[in-house]
Amino acid sequence: MNWIDLVWPMMSAASMTLAFIHLLAWFKNRDQLANLMFAITAVSISALAIFELLGMRAQTPEDYALILRWGHVPALPMVIGIVGFVYLQFRAGRLWLGTAACLVRAASLVANFLTGDNLNFLKVTGMHSVKVWGGDTIVTPFGDPNPWMVLGQLSHWLLLAFLIDAIVTVWRRGAAGERLRVLVVCGSMAMFLVFSGLLVFAVVVRGVHAPISISLGFLFVVFAMSHDLGGEILRSAQLAKSLLLTQASLHDSEQRMDLAVRAAAVGLWNWDAAQRKVWLSEQGLQMLGFAPDEDFDGDRFLQQVHPEDRDNVQDALARALSGQGEAWSEFRLLAPEGKTRWIVARGRVEFDEARKPLRIGGVVVDATERKRMEHESAMQRDELAHLSRVALLAELSGSLAHELNQPLTAILSNAQAATRFLAHSPPNVEEVRESLVNIVESDKRAGEVIRRLRAMLRKDPPEFQRLDLNEVVQDVLRIIRSDLLNRSVETRLELAEDLPLVHGDRVQLQQVLLNLIMNGSDAMAELNGGRILTLRTSTPTSENVEVSIGDVGRGIPEADLERIFTPFVTSKSDGMGLGLAVCTTIVEAHRGRLWASNNAGAGATLHLELPVA
Repeated sequence: MNWIDLVWPMMSAASMTLAFIHLLAWFKNRDQLANLMFAITAVSISALAIFELLGMRAQTPEDYALILRWGHVPALPMVIGIVGFVYLQFRAGRLWLGTAACLVRAASLVANFLTGDNLNFLKVTGMHSVKVWGGDTIVTPFGDPNPWMVLGQLSHWLLLAFLIDAIVTVWRRGAAGERLRVLVVCGSMAMFLVFSGLLVFAVVVRGVHAPISISLGFLFVVFAMSHDLGGEILRSAQLAKSLLLTQASLHDSEQRMDLAVRAAAVGLWNWDAAQRKVWLSEQGLQMLGFAPDEDFDGDRFLQQVHPEDRDNVQDALARALSGQGEAWSEFRLLAPEGKTRWIVARGRVEFDEARKPLRIGGVVVDATERKRMEHESAMQRDELAHLSRVALLAELSGSLAHELNQPLTAILSNAQAATRFLAHSPPNVEEVRESLVNIVESDKRAGEVIRRLRAMLRKDPPEFQRLDLNEVVQDVLRIIRSDLLNRSVETRLELAEDLPLVHGDRVQLQQVLLNLIMNGSDAMAELNGGRILTLRTSTPTSENVEVSIGDVGRGIPEADLERIFTPFVTSKSDGMGLGLAVCTTIVEAHRGRLWASNNAGAGATLHLELPVA
């Protein structure tokens, strides 16, 4: 037995099996007419496969003509099945187009029996022998084309228009899952119709030596239709099975839920608006300071909430009930033993049709440990920032010593001059007074340098306050002025007027800007001249303030624009790669962001963005 005699009966059997399965599904649920339409289509394809096999094995032209005539019979139920399936399954496609395709196919069937040998040929005059893969031989017909064949082709194109209309209709609905389904099912049908119509035309009219075989291609369409229906059957079966399992294991589920809630240290709560009653799980009662068998008392609960947090708790509940729908609050609870615990409460409001609250359900979580870890993390972050700041100032020690040495030298010179003026006879009091004034001014300059250094070196906790970033930029430039002069770096300031204030710690933001300025200076170290550093402040949006530091150095490789903010990534031979990483941590603690970009010309720009206070 060769492969053709094996494959075509297998296709017929597969189609009949699918038809039987969906016919049973329709018998069990008569409302599912799409299953019946699919079964009709699958039976038609099964019959077509048998007629095609008989035609490829025909002995005479007369036998082929007779087989081809009867082979047109299953085409009518196939078209009816396709139109019915698509219309019922997707609720799409103009019904008049589908009906027209069915009527024209019925008319072509009449012409098939009343004109010529069959719908395709007035007369089958002969057959060609064609060798196929594997060395087997099949026959293909040739003869005089039947002009009534146009009815079959018209039915094809009407059905194609119906399918395209169904695809467009479903696509306009906008459901992504339904779009994919209709594209797979109707799209595969449409491609098959185009292919089969061209194949019949080529064989009958053009005399191409090929078998009139459409069942093999349409079998994939049948599988696509079956998969679409099978998905719904499978989902229905899964839902039924799930329902049975849920009913059988309801008690076990409740026990597992209680165990999971206890293991996760989560308390459940529910508030009924009609009865004005609050229910809490045993875990939730214990978290809020009540005994497991004690009724919840709202007034007593509010008395246990930290005084600074009571308004926030009540406001969160009021906002949720007024229509927001989501309740969230983080508050401190005063425990009887004198300790303070952090609690997070979340809830969702259920409304009726008139948007009146019916009930609120949610959870309470003990966040004390998380708060402790956040506090420790913040302390470690501040410690790292302080160490990084000390290391940064160590790099500037030479320049800072020079900055301090200038006023000290002036103080010494003026003191020596005053001594000489006092030694005159009589003493030159006016010159002494001028020297003393100069000494006071120089002392103030030295004191200001020391004050700035002490502020940077102190290990104080962060002190967030409203700041003018223009002032912070100018403070940093005073600290690093001598270092920039030693490096022959020219600074250009483009500070925006009326810059909104930001909320932050002055010393930490100075550290960030100091680091960015030094990085920009280092990037221009290889230049022989023209080292220009541009510091610009702006308001890109009404909610943010931006500081940018641009250099004219070598720039940053595109692959490193984000990596440079990662710990231990550095382009400096003597660097540790922690400076920008620490800056990123500080900026994120200020709810801002830090990023880099390359300039259109030379160099790169580092951007610092902070929210407006």
